[in-house]
Order: sequence, then structure tokens, then C-alpha cells
Amino acid sequence: MPSSPHDPGLSLGELLEGSGWFPILAPDSRQAVRNALREFSVATGEAVSHQGEVPHGWCGVLDGLIKLASVDTEGRGVTFTGLAPGGWFGEATLLREAPFSVDAVALRASRIVMLPADVFFQLLQADFAFSRFIMTLLSERLHWFMGHCYANRTHDSHARVARALVGLFQPAACMCRLTELRISQEELAYIAGVSRQSCNRALRELREARLLAVDYGIMRLLDAGRLRRLVESPAPGAHRQRAGTRHSAHAGSAEHAARGQRRA
Repeated sequence: MPSSPHDPGLSLGELLEGSGWFPILAPDSRQAVRNALREFSVATGEAVSHQGEVPHGWCGVLDGLIKLASVDTEGRGVTFTGLAPGGWFGEATLLREAPFSVDAVALRASRIVMLPADVFFQLLQADFAFSRFIMTLLSERLHWFMGHCYANRTHDSHARVARALVGLFQPAACMCRLTELRISQEELAYIAGVSRQSCNRALRELREARLLAVDYGIMRLLDAGRLRRLVESPAPGAHRQRAGTRHSAHAGSAEHAARGQRRA
């Protein structure tokens, strides 16, 4: 993963080969996809797609950072998820044949690639492997957003930050699993839908649990499996307890050993 503000992100080849769907296509389908894809750029704050807009294709992120968000009638914003390089979005809206229900907004200058809707539907009809992948992807999205709703209803800002990180580091449509992400704490707070202060506290706990390393503008994932298990815990606040379990055990063992030495 790029680690400099000037890194170019993913190339088109890297995005496709690292996806969970392109390598399983038949050779002629892969060529059709390459011929049809078109790339475009969006500036910071610019929308890739607007709520109410008719979708024109399936989008992948080559570089930058995208948030999927909506604003209610009272002007309150709700962020659903974020997309780092490697992520894809818009398949559900295409299948529903309905306008977008959220805005896809660039949190920083980003590069996007789009597979036109007609080619997307041709693949669904002609390539069983692609159809099965999309079904699996939709199931994963549903499972993920159910957890997202739970975290919102319990008002657990720490869980929301952890879930945002898992979604960014492990995008559902991507086989590659990122271990390093170029993102600021302010951008992460936007995506998680929490205050900057709450985001800082959550990141501090994740660092102390040795799940995450945070440098200036860079976050490194240290234990992907434990972070995912942590955010899928059904109990409110359980992620904080579980994140500290390993270190509490180490501290308890050290204290026990010290008592033994004093008795000896």
C-alpha cells in the first residue's frame, strides 16, 4: 500500500488482479472488461455519484478515499462506510434499477474506474462465476451493515471506529488484504461518524492492544483476524474488553510471578 502523500495508488492492473472477481472470469470476459473500463478523477469534496442520480456503472477505487453518506431532511449527515483503494461499490443500486440512495463523496483527491452498466449485466448473464461472486458480495454487505446498525444503536463510538478500519483494510470485493493505509484521524472520524476526540480515544485503545500502529497519516494493521473478531462481537462494549484481554493476561502473569518470587 502506498505510504507517501504523493503515491499514485493502485494501477488498473493491480486493482483488477487484486479483486475477488476479475481473476475468475473467462479470458474473453476479462478482455471485455478491460476494453470497457473508463477512469476518471474527482477532487476533494466532489461527488462520484449523487443521491437520486441514476447509476451508470459499477465503480472501483484506484486511489484516494471515498465515503458513502446521506443527509436527512433535517440536514443531519449519516456516514455508512468508507472505501479505500481496492474497494468497489454500486452493485446493489444497479441490480435494484433505482437511483442512488446515498452520496459517494471524495474525502481527498481520488481516482475511480467504472465498469459500464451494460457490461456489468452482460457478465451477470453470461458468467456464472461472476454472478456467484456478486451474490456473495451482497450477502457480505448485508451482514456488515447489520453490524453497523447495531453499533449505531448502542452508541458505541469505539466499535464504530474499529468497524470503519476493518471495512477500509479489508474491502469486501478485494482478495488482497491491506496492511497499511494512508488516512488521517480526521478522515477516519468522518467515515466512522464519530467526533475527532472519540476517534482518538478508540485509536489509542487499539494501539495499546497491539492491533494497530499509527504514524502521521499512516495506519498499519498488526492483527487483522483479531480486529475482525473484535468488531463482530455481539455484546456492547465487548471490543474494549476483548482488546485488552491479552495484555491483562500478560500483566496478571507477571504479577503472579512477582508474588511467587516474594514468597520464595
